[in-house]
Amino acid sequence: MSPESKRDQIEHSKPYDVSVGIPFKPFEKAEGFIKPDGEQPVPIPEEYDYIVLLQRKILYLGVEGYIDVISEDIETMGEIPVGGHSLEKPFGDVAFVLTISQSDTTAREIPYILRFSFIARSPSDYTKLLNSFVDINIGDCEYTLVWNINRPFVKENLKHLESGEEILVVEKNMFNRKKSEEGGDVGETELEEFENKMYGRICFVWLPDDLDKLRTIELVFNQFEDGDDKEPQLEPDPSDKKAIPIPA
Repeated sequence: MSPESKRDQIEHSKPYDVSVGIPFKPFEKAEGFIKPDGEQPVPIPEEYDYIVLLQRKILYLGVEGYIDVISEDIETMGEIPVGGHSLEKPFGDVAFVLTISQSDTTAREIPYILRFSFIARSPSDYTKLLNSFVDINIGDCEYTLVWNINRPFVKENLKHLESGEEILVVEKNMFNRKKSEEGGDVGETELEEFENKMYGRICFVWLPDDLDKLRTIELVFNQFEDGDDKEPQLEPDPSDKKAIPIPA
């Protein structure tokens, strides 16, 4: 292996240190998708088998995390809400193309999604996430991702952390900022309505397996007000920079 190749490999394995408020493109320098016979991605448990196209290790305020582009679950076709939240395809049309037989249904072409995963080893780690949000630019669309919408889930995670366990915090819900501000299919509703609800996917943003397009995805990590100096936020403060969008 040449010195240049070794240096590239070392740089690739190092986590990207995320700076608050500074835009970055996690896959800008990707030369190809992850291959089964090449570098193995860090496994993140899911309820279904999936393919990892891209993975970028990051460090956010000292918390280890991963940003992935992974294949979508074919079962989500039956979960996508009708009339509440539209299925978004910011890079153009992408869909499941199915081959159906008497014994099997196989997806020949599948959409992909953006996934954020963080390993929280203490309540302090989790607080840093709960007091943060991510602005995500995909094509001409702008999205926001937060970790504190599912309040019952947040409370359960805090209990585990306070008991000395570590948790994996995974988020794939991305809210369209423009539609939220215009009062479209994602509205700003009182969080109290969701206090006793546990839910998973409520927003669906599908991406193609197009490396040139995926390289353009841009992220900005921001903090609500005083950031990690505050206690974990289970609901947004009205004086914060922006309200958290909640399904209407």
